Amino acid sequence: MTSSLPYSDDSVKNKDLDFTYAGMNINYIFLKEKLISPFTGLGIAVGNVSLSDVEIFNNNAKYVSRFASDDLTIFSFQTGITVNVVKWLSITVGGRYEKAYGLDLRELTNDDFSGITGYGSVKFRF
Repeated sequence: MTSSLPYSDDSVKNKDLDFTYAGMNINYIFLKEKLISPFTGLGIAVGNVSLSDVEIFNNNAKYVSRFASDDLTIFSFQTGITVNVVKWLSITVGGRYEKAYGLDLRELTNDDFSGITGYGSVKFRF
């Protein structure tokens, strides 16, 4: 997966943040056929973060030069529940903690890519 977005804070102006990564998750679902099915899982991803200098002309960003780049590894733990409403419909809510390692840039740290997130989904099975 690749993400690219404008990045700016007090110390870094007019930068483009590129974050590319790929990984895998392993999950275990408890009580899979029951109404409420808890699950837990672990994940690992490797990727690259780069900041580029950009210039803005008439609201269009123009790539100028690569500013900084480094590789990182992200480990994650997730847990949640799936409610199997009917045979063809389930609702899932969960949370994930991700911790990044290996990032050594002056502008960005491992803590910028670490933290807790929550998510939800509705699944239709036909």
